[in-house]
Amino acid sequence: MRLRVFEARTMTEALEAMRRALGPDAVIVASREDARGVRITAAVEREDDLHLLAPESEAAPSDRKLLDILTWHGLPEHAARILLAGEKMAPSADPVAALAAVLGQRCGPGIGSLLQGVRAVVGAPGVGKTLVAAKLATAAALAGRRVRVFHADDARAGEASRLRELLAPLEIAPRPLSTATADELAATETELVVVDLPGVDPTRGTELARLAQLVASARGRPLVVWPAGADPVDACDAASNFAALGVRDCIVTRIDLARRLGSLLAAVACGLRLAALGIGPSLDRPLVTVSPVRLATLIVERASPSRSVAACRRP
Repeated sequence: MRLRVFEARTMTEALEAMRRALGPDAVIVASREDARGVRITAAVEREDDLHLLAPESEAAPSDRKLLDILTWHGLPEHAARILLAGEKMAPSADPVAALAAVLGQRCGPGIGSLLQGVRAVVGAPGVGKTLVAAKLATAAALAGRRVRVFHADDARAGEASRLRELLAPLEIAPRPLSTATADELAATETELVVVDLPGVDPTRGTELARLAQLVASARGRPLVVWPAGADPVDACDAASNFAALGVRDCIVTRIDLARRLGSLLAAVACGLRLAALGIGPSLDRPLVTVSPVRLATLIVERASPSRSVAACRRP
């Protein structure tokens, strides 16, 4: 998905410029007309980026046991065994197929399921919550939904400014949560309300208690933003704590920057459900619906012995 802004004297001229630049599949996300002319924000969808990480056509190695593959990614063995509990795999079975079956039980129904109701975006500091909040709002706007965005009253000035900047092309102005009315926090099936909450340390009980209060005041379903490259042992503890708080879904970010995906695996082993993947740090790289087969291919392929040896030899 790419967002572009077009300004012209008339709507006809703006639409012509949009079609020249983005082609016939472009859709209008927002428009405004005043005495100076017309301003429209348009977008065009493009194929998601997950294929850049793990092409479906590539054969994955099948000479390693699935448990070995998971521990290669840094997942603690006890968590790997929890993840694989009940999965019976013959010695000659394809590890991609077996892992895809496991992940398929722990994936959400798709990005579309996140684009309605009230979504409270939570997570540790610096994991990309604000960008994910903006991506959710953008995806909902492109789907034709009404969107409202709020942020916590104690959000840092830089965070609130960043959120306003990201949402400016959509002409959505985020507001402090305390200014929201009960009606504004009661989204219908055709509306999405996004609440960007401050980062918390998931190992501190006082911060989690405060987060629980904020989620309750937002009347939303919490959605945790999860960094792919975090320490897997710490990730197990954090996932368990977020799950105990009532968090079910997670969006995993930075999957394109992390070679070992133990943090992602820890999230699903310790109580969270994969809702979407975030690839790239910009708004024009949309959230990606999880494909269990493609994700399993990526995990198994990266753990191949040949790639591990090559990485060690790289200067």
